[in-house]
Amino acid sequence: MSDLYTDLFGTVRSIAELYDGQVVASDIYSGIFAEYYDMLPAPRDEIESYTREAFLCGRKVLELCCGNGRLTTEFAKQGFFIDGVDMSGDMLALLERRKADLPAAAARRIHTARADLFALEETACYDFAFLPATTICLFAKNADAAIRLLNKVSRLLRPGGRFMFDLRLYPSGNDCRMTEPHVNPIFMNGNRTLVIFQEQLDFIDRIAVGNFYLQMTMPDGTVRHHVAATRKNMVTEKEMDGYIAGSDLRLKQKIPAEIWGSSVLYYLLEKPDETQDTGD
Repeated sequence: MSDLYTDLFGTVRSIAELYDGQVVASDIYSGIFAEYYDMLPAPRDEIESYTREAFLCGRKVLELCCGNGRLTTEFAKQGFFIDGVDMSGDMLALLERRKADLPAAAARRIHTARADLFALEETACYDFAFLPATTICLFAKNADAAIRLLNKVSRLLRPGGRFMFDLRLYPSGNDCRMTEPHVNPIFMNGNRTLVIFQEQLDFIDRIAVGNFYLQMTMPDGTVRHHVAATRKNMVTEKEMDGYIAGSDLRLKQKIPAEIWGSSVLYYLLEKPDETQDTGD
């Protein structure tokens, strides 16, 4: 079995063991799962939350972990010049497909790069940067890792520029629990497809593990089986507030919301403008 099987549990693990030898284990951000992710619509409230704050900052925007461009293209359509960075080539290919469907003027406002965000040139030129889809949890393994990310973003922003991200708020607990499996029967590329998602919340190690199983029936009747897993750090609001306090950015606002059925907090941070007269 692949190393990815070490993160499988519950229903998805049972299915993977049943079809062992036939199952393809992959990254959630590549291959068939990237295509599935591309079918999920961006919640309108999420789009509006990010663009509303960006309009208050300026037109030069940086999207970290831009993925398939579900938000990138929305920004471009609304007149922003947006740079997107991601590590997944498959996701960026989907973004380019979306970009090709845009009016030419909007498409020209999008530039992307397959790169580690920590390798980005620190030009301090962006008016607004954002990190959507609760992805902040991938970077916030501990205080040092979180502050490193925040300080990197600070160096990418102009003085007075702002950074926005959403943090998932998990329930409290001191155990390890699994959610009920969520079953989604769909058509993908014209093929009958069954997707099962289940999550395990480990309050001891403070890791949320998501499991995906995708079964696709091909035109010739053969069935393909795919599994993937994700791991996100369960960061509390209090911890995130502490990370921000130890960084070069300052907290401007926290906005409660709900995305795809989960409670989140939108964090809006600002890079101090030391050229402004504080009146001191």
